[in-house]
Amino acid sequence: MEEIALRANIDEKLTIQFIIDGFRNRSANIALLYSATTIEQLKEMARKYAILRKNSQNVSYRTGGTIARGSRNLIRCFNCSAHGHYASSCTAPKREKGSCFRCGSLQHMLKDCQQKPATTPRVVGATNNQSGRDEQQNEMFIPIFNQRH
Repeated sequence: MEEIALRANIDEKLTIQFIIDGFRNRSANIALLYSATTIEQLKEMARKYAILRKNSQNVSYRTGGTIARGSRNLIRCFNCSAHGHYASSCTAPKREKGSCFRCGSLQHMLKDCQQKPATTPRVVGATNNQSGRDEQQNEMFIPIFNQRH
């Protein structure tokens, strides 16, 4: 693209905009690239953007009505405060508007709630690339209890 722009005598800033507009990703993070003023800056920012995009793939998002793999524990219901589903699909009784997210009381908010939060088990896994070690890998999963709710 840079070579074509040089042959056509297109302004460098316009070339940068054409390149960024050519990316198919429409996330808000792509806006970071628009601050580049030279092709070299754009290349460096694009490398950083690729790392950012790779690291953010485990963030909860919805695509085509399905929940992205690995993100189910990041989803939290605003009705019952449980993880793994949205309020729209919650089977618990509807929480009173303005009530505490933890206990449902209208007398206080979550930050002032005296009820202890329920612990949520989390699983952390370790992997290795050696074949024939599946049993050992399965034994490496350790439950982690999150005190934050």
